[in-house]
Amino acid sequence: MHGLRKATLRRMAELRITNKDMKSVSGQRSDKTLARYFDSADQARLAEGAMAQLCAWENSLRSEERED
Repeated sequence: MHGLRKATLRRMAELRITNKDMKSVSGQRSDKTLARYFDSADQARLAEGAMAQLCAWENSLRSEERED
């Protein structure tokens, strides 16, 4: 059951659902407990953003090579 709750809270964190709403679903009382779910969601979001920037940079290099 813990795995299901963890997955649900992580998804909710990825969707930026408020702590209050997340606590109402999970039955947790502490924002500190929820912080670990936000941390993992933030890490995933940061990684996706970094990879998108890297892909855009590589695509711009390829475009420049084609123009030459």
